Amino acid sequence: MKRTSVISFVFTLSVLIVAMFSCEKEKVSQSLYGSIEGVVKNNSDLKGLEGVSITTKPASIAPLTDKNGVFLLKDVPIGDVVITARKQGFNTSTLNVSVQASTSTQVSFLLTEASSQASVSIHTPTPKDGSGGLPLAIKFIWSKNKPKDVELTYRFRLLKAVSGDLVVSRENLSDTTCQVSGLEFNTTYLWDVQAYVGGALQTTSKTFRFTTQPVSDLALAFARMENSAYHVYIADTGSTNLYRIPGNSNAMDWNPQFSHTGNALAFVSTRNQEPRLFLADNLGANPKQVSTIPIIGYNNFGNGYCWSPDDKYFLICSHDKLYRLEKDGSNKKLIATAPAGKNFKYCDWNANTGKILVMTSSQNVYQTEVYLMNEDGSMQELIINDKPGMLDSPSFSIAGDKILYSYDPSEFENSDGRQLDANIYWRNLTTKKDSCLSRFKSAGTNDLYPRFSPNNAFVVFVNTDNTGQRQDKIYSVELGVYNRRKWWSNATTPNWRP
Repeated sequence: MKRTSVISFVFTLSVLIVAMFSCEKEKVSQSLYGSIEGVVKNNSDLKGLEGVSITTKPASIAPLTDKNGVFLLKDVPIGDVVITARKQGFNTSTLNVSVQASTSTQVSFLLTEASSQASVSIHTPTPKDGSGGLPLAIKFIWSKNKPKDVELTYRFRLLKAVSGDLVVSRENLSDTTCQVSGLEFNTTYLWDVQAYVGGALQTTSKTFRFTTQPVSDLALAFARMENSAYHVYIADTGSTNLYRIPGNSNAMDWNPQFSHTGNALAFVSTRNQEPRLFLADNLGANPKQVSTIPIIGYNNFGNGYCWSPDDKYFLICSHDKLYRLEKDGSNKKLIATAPAGKNFKYCDWNANTGKILVMTSSQNVYQTEVYLMNEDGSMQELIINDKPGMLDSPSFSIAGDKILYSYDPSEFENSDGRQLDANIYWRNLTTKKDSCLSRFKSAGTNDLYPRFSPNNAFVVFVNTDNTGQRQDKIYSVELGVYNRRKWWSNATTPNWRP
């Protein structure tokens, strides 16, 4: 190789190495910084404050807010940062935030004028400043100090912390409480109280902050009867927090089922007349009809559907056909046809075994059979034959080695499909033995619609009277202990978020 070629090669290689090092250094440098965008508002009128000094600890640039109260901090080191907002004539405010790499963090400040009268003050807030995991309906409470013989009225304000947008404003309150509902999940809010005498502002409280509970805390979905129609709710297991998914007043929604990841919610609705499958996000928002196939048949009014183990498909029972279709409704495939004179009523699909569980029904609601089959509908095996009395709602355990179902051992039958003493049983598919989980059930009631919990330690179910009045209540029972715990009243078809 010529000397000039060697020199040229070495020079080129050196340039490439330097360039690669520079790019890598730039990438590392970028990954160590984020930015903070914010707005500062006057607490009295919620207008942007110009000329507010913004400083941080650790220190960064110290800008002033613009005429709209807006500021931007660039190249802020990642990690925990304390931001301080100062303006002459106003009380100083600080805020702790966490800056993420290559991400813009949004904040807002409400500054209170320092000239508020000291003879009147607002203090001792409920919820406490900085509270987290709060429900979506809150009773706000505060205390006050005031001179004797002075009558105060109050203005309560609630804002979103990120944007500073006003959410609730209640004026002329005579009591030191304010009830607010309809808050959003996993959202940070600001709230304050202004005190007035004869319409003149006396003082504005400190700005208090709280965050609502995350969606994952709401582990249960069910249907509830209201105004002669079913609607789907999402709730916690502590009988405290309840959220109704967006619905249609002219239709019924029921039989909700979370996906196996918990990120989506399917349910049955009559929004387009016959019961059909709808798919929404994990709060039931943005629902879309999955398919025009009705979930209907002998004694099947929206009962028969389930998710596939990988959440890519649905199984749908429609008359005597069992279909598989993608969750967007495409690629419909016939999996099985019910025996002559029978329709499919229930189905379930287990991830561990790959097996499908189905129940068939004739026109007579008491005539049912339970089958196992492969995912393609082959190798159908009858595992529970028709017997006197009502058998209903079969489903798999998590491992797929057991099934749950309800059965009325009284063997009562009449033209109304009534049950007198439905119990919950689980069957070991290897030993073929049944165990009763309804050992402490109240007399004159039925246990129905059982489902295993995601950890396989509990069963959630519905207990109702046997008179047909449908006083449905959701309970859980712990396996091996059999103690029963009531969760929600006026609730049916429960489903547990994985």
